[in-house]
Amino acid sequence: MTHQLEPFTVDEFKKTTGLNAADNEAIYLRWVNTQINYATYLTMQEMTRSLKEIIDLLKQGVPQKQYPFSK
Repeated sequence: MTHQLEPFTVDEFKKTTGLNAADNEAIYLRWVNTQINYATYLTMQEMTRSLKEIIDLLKQGVPQKQYPFSK
């Protein structure tokens, strides 16, 4: 469930955007923040998928009438 997190180096920034990180510090910081947010989003998607799978497995293993809160 882990994703490979690419390093947010100034070289990677230069390769991706064509900009110099030292001259465009604010843009570089936003770029790093965006990369982190995207990695978090992917992780949350995977966690949601896993939780749905676990819930489905639990529902299959327990008869429906044992859920007092189910309809």
